[in-house]
Amino acid sequence: GHRRSCPPPARHKSSPASRVPEGPVNQPLYSPIPQYPHDFLQ
Repeated sequence: GHRRSCPPPARHKSSPASRVPEGPVNQPLYSPIPQYPHDFLQ
C-alpha cells in the first residue's frame, strides 16, 4: 500500500521539505496528489 511508503501526516506537516531529501526518487511518486488525500484522511 502507498500508506506504508507515505510518511505520517505529522511528518510533512512539521517539515514538508523533509520528504525531499528523505527520498528524492519518491518525490514524483509522492507529489501533492497522494499526499493531500492521505493528509485529509488522517
